Amino acid sequence: ALFASAKTRAKEFLTLTGTVQKCVTLLEAEEATVEQSLLRPHAASFAAKLVELFPDELEKGLGEKLVEICRRDPQATESFELLKAMGPFVATRGIVPGIPLSPPLEPPLRTLAHLFKHEQVYHEYVAAHPELWELVTSYAATPALGAVALAALQLIENVATAGDWGVRELVGAPGVLGMLVEPPKRFLGGEVEGWRVLRRRWEVVGVVAEKVGGRWGERLRERYRAGVVERGAWEGGEVATMEM
Repeated sequence: ALFASAKTRAKEFLTLTGTVQKCVTLLEAEEATVEQSLLRPHAASFAAKLVELFPDELEKGLGEKLVEICRRDPQATESFELLKAMGPFVATRGIVPGIPLSPPLEPPLRTLAHLFKHEQVYHEYVAAHPELWELVTSYAATPALGAVALAALQLIENVATAGDWGVRELVGAPGVLGMLVEPPKRFLGGEVEGWRVLRRRWEVVGVVAEKVGGRWGERLRERYRAGVVERGAWEGGEVATMEM
């Protein structure tokens, strides 16, 4: 109760001093000075943290303002941060489908991974992007993509742990479970980033194996027990690459 009271007083102080409005105004500015451009990321971080701590503020007008800010430039770093903070509030507002899947980039995939914890947001996106799982599977299966592959794997894990609906989506998604149960055949030991991706994929296999039943569940558990790579996979070969 004491912590909640302190949070409330802090919010009241920020509101009374105009700090919240100043941040929103800065983000709303269509033409920013050099100084304002430098301050915008900080303003976005402040607004994102505010709505995370006080989600009720989204329904008091702040949410619509932030959505419009994101709508103006949906691929800006600030927009990704705000969208993640607003979570399910952004559903049905037509902005999430604007997040691109291609070319393979980490920030949009991380944003989608975060938002896909919410079923309504997920279904809105997949309705506009039927190629979702084909691309995510391709990225996750390509260690050479590094951070992009890690983001794709995080997306898979978040959907798997979002609830029964997420498990159903993964089971029905073409290629995802097949990619997870397929062990890497070769691994070039000096590739640190590639190893990180392979280890993360193995961790995701373990998470998904706990959620999926039937034959797929058995195959996933078998794959998890085998370890990150198969015996002999360390000798020679190259980290997988993809056609870009």
